[in-house]
Amino acid sequence: MQNEIDLTNVFQFSPDLHKAYGVLQHVLTSYQIDQKRIYATGLSQGGFGTYQLNITYPRLFAAMIPIAGGRSTQGGNFSEQANMGISCRG
Repeated sequence: MQNEIDLTNVFQFSPDLHKAYGVLQHVLTSYQIDQKRIYATGLSQGGFGTYQLNITYPRLFAAMIPIAGGRSTQGGNFSEQANMGISCRG
């Protein structure tokens, strides 16, 4: 018997990404927040989510810090992040 781990569904993004965006939009309209100083960070799967948020909503964050997370270079428009501060850890 061979040990096998099926990673097919491990790195799929949740529809909750759009819900998180909706919550953030509510906070931005409810409070006086400098929208040029919004930053995103996440650890592990949250690091992947950080990248996905920035690809899905490219003008939302001033910078991002994904920690021990990553993003496939396939299927994303990274040109929007050309002038964004990105610090990768892990």
